[in-house]
Amino acid sequence: MAQQTRFGAGSASGVIALAAMAALILPRSVQRSASYSDPMILGIAGLAGIAVLILVDIAISSIGATTPNLNSHTIASRYVAGAAGVVAAAARFVGYVLLLVLAAGLISMAVNALTPNEFDGRIVIIPSVVVLALPIMLRWRVNWRGTIIASLLAMATLTAILINALIKEASRMVSLSTLITNRVEPTGFVSVNHPLLQTFVVMCFPAALTWFLAERVSPTARTRRVPSKFMRITISLALVYTALTFYVGAQLGVATWPIGMPSLVIAAAFWGNTGRIISAVAFLILGIACTLAVYDRLPRLLRTLAIDGMLPHRLASTEAGVPRRLVVGLAALLGALLGNFLTTTYAGVVAFVFTSFIGFVLTSFGIFIRGRRLLRDSERRDERRRARKNVWLHAFLSLGALALLILIGVLQPLWAALSLLSLLVPTVMILGVRRGRGKMTEKLAPQDLREGRALPVRIHAVVIVTTLDLPTLRAVTYARGLRAATLTALTVDFEPKATDRLREDWQESNLPVSLTVLGTPEGATREPITEYVRSLLKRYDRDVVMVIVPRVLSESAWQRVFLTRSAPRIFSDLAGDSRVMFAQVPYLIEDARDEHLDEHERRVAGGQDHSAGENVTPTAKVAAPSNRDEGKA
Repeated sequence: MAQQTRFGAGSASGVIALAAMAALILPRSVQRSASYSDPMILGIAGLAGIAVLILVDIAISSIGATTPNLNSHTIASRYVAGAAGVVAAAARFVGYVLLLVLAAGLISMAVNALTPNEFDGRIVIIPSVVVLALPIMLRWRVNWRGTIIASLLAMATLTAILINALIKEASRMVSLSTLITNRVEPTGFVSVNHPLLQTFVVMCFPAALTWFLAERVSPTARTRRVPSKFMRITISLALVYTALTFYVGAQLGVATWPIGMPSLVIAAAFWGNTGRIISAVAFLILGIACTLAVYDRLPRLLRTLAIDGMLPHRLASTEAGVPRRLVVGLAALLGALLGNFLTTTYAGVVAFVFTSFIGFVLTSFGIFIRGRRLLRDSERRDERRRARKNVWLHAFLSLGALALLILIGVLQPLWAALSLLSLLVPTVMILGVRRGRGKMTEKLAPQDLREGRALPVRIHAVVIVTTLDLPTLRAVTYARGLRAATLTALTVDFEPKATDRLREDWQESNLPVSLTVLGTPEGATREPITEYVRSLLKRYDRDVVMVIVPRVLSESAWQRVFLTRSAPRIFSDLAGDSRVMFAQVPYLIEDARDEHLDEHERRVAGGQDHSAGENVTPTAKVAAPSNRDEGKA
């Protein structure tokens, strides 16, 4: 059983970094959603967003108390339907991809502030999403200390900007003309329909982020939820910074004026180009840290989904790093594709809110169904009382979240459709894999447990050799230990000189196993070996054949470059024969240069270890493809 892990600094670093990112990008998204509108709209929408955040926090606490050891997708799968669990899992995966796009958007805004001319953000977003996936693909671990330092640096910069702005704003030391002179993006009129509703959707981003980050992705976690106290403090601090940015922006008249990320605009207004550059560098570092933190979470999310049965179980193995990294690469490609369409931070925020609340609806509805079942089946008074409370609470929460999804679909149908399309890709893939796996399991299930149990009469062993080296000696030794009815060593005459050398070494070693040479130098391939094995199967229709090859292993990556062997391709050539077994005999290269054979292999090489029942003299014979015979051990 895997050791359960606590919620430590490594897990907290990603939450802190993403909360810091939210404090920076949320004011920018509001600029887009309420462009040139009355700042009073921000206060109304902000209060409504805080109300949604409180409801989400209540829901998280209720779910954690009711099902502390279940993930959201497991709740949806167990109490709603299997497909609902798959959709909830896909929503979590797509949510992480959207966070990649938002973090890359922060990088793009910071780079844009560092350059003299404005450019299309996709020029930075798409390469950032792809390039920053390389450390995880190369199995580099993200240092949580670096993530914490990047978050503290960005928040310290934002703190300095806001404190300086509040002091100078109180003393009236800045004018609107200064803001226009030091703006980081050119102005332009942007028409927005229903600014109050659009801003309300954006202000639901802290609630969506809280729901998303409140669930741990560690498969060995003691509990499935991040400590509620830590989440409340982190999100509250992000909201305080956001509110202060709104206040300063409103006082300076840029809260709803889309001329750039408000914190950078304020820094440029008070500190000029130097302040803008320093702030942009700090925010750039935070964007990179957030992107790496999200990528660091993706493999753990995939392993968690595999353990919970949403993905193939082989992805749950600690050794399945390569398949999980391939899925991370697919996530990077999906993020680059979404970054091409979600060209503004506002679009990315709306898509993230929409995707996160899809998972919220399914999970909350699952708790509602669970409560209904308990009211129907349970006879315990305290359990029924809690169930009745959950039924009313999560019925209200499910309907409210569903209404929010409908609102987003009406206000931004294009971004809602894009989110659903992104959600459809992993959902179809997961459902397809699960369906295919279920069909295969059903097909392989025995109808009669007494079938398929007939023992083979004899086993014929064949060892594939190319040269008489230490791995070959070990393979022959192990093959002799099988006590097979017949045992022969096979080689193909690729090169006459090498074949003659092998034949001479074989005679000199006095091995009690016959060597059979197949094929001719002009047309030697793997085909003579497959034909030889199939001739044995045809001759002995009730026997099985075991094909044995030596496999050289090394702990050195440099040595592995020179140890490629084509022998396993023979396995694929014979994979269609049901009476053929395959075995690879491993041989690990030691670091010591003067490694020798062990005592048993010494005796074999000297012909001193003859197994019981063996009466063989060493031979070396040549067999053409049309006239082959096996050597008997």
